Amino acid sequence: MLFLAFSLQEQVEKYGAYVGIAAFFGLAVLSLLYFAQAREVKRLRQWAGRMPERAEDLEYAYEQAEQARRAPAPAPQRVAQPRPQPVAQAAPVAEAPANGVVELKPEEVAALAFARAAGVHEPHVPHVPKAHPAPAMAAAAAPPPTQTVAVPPAPTPSTNGG
Repeated sequence: MLFLAFSLQEQVEKYGAYVGIAAFFGLAVLSLLYFAQAREVKRLRQWAGRMPERAEDLEYAYEQAEQARRAPAPAPQRVAQPRPQPVAQAAPVAEAPANGVVELKPEEVAALAFARAAGVHEPHVPHVPKAHPAPAMAAAAAPPPTQTVAVPPAPTPSTNGG
């Protein structure tokens, strides 16, 4: 038994310094974490202390929004509307030119761009309605197309051994 005590004494003397250094660095890290936590707790207490002011600000903003919503809308000013000119004859809808250029509306251009971004390989060719008799007022109200987009040719299938 006495031999075992002397054996442990040597081990403690041999490794004690290493354990002490490791304990010192461990306490240093724990003290840094303790002070960081104390600073966070202090900040959270200050933030929670301002809660009544924030609640009052929210109530005030809500009341202002309710008053604005309940307030009657200002009367719109009357603006003279231009009278549509009578059209003697409806213009026939032009067919797509032979060079592959098709006139598209902005929403059709956006849909085509979205389809290409999604990986659709065959572009959508817009439906060109056939000319039909329409009321004179409807032909005058139709806005002209705003953009021109060239439709790419259809891809040729590959013959790589398939």
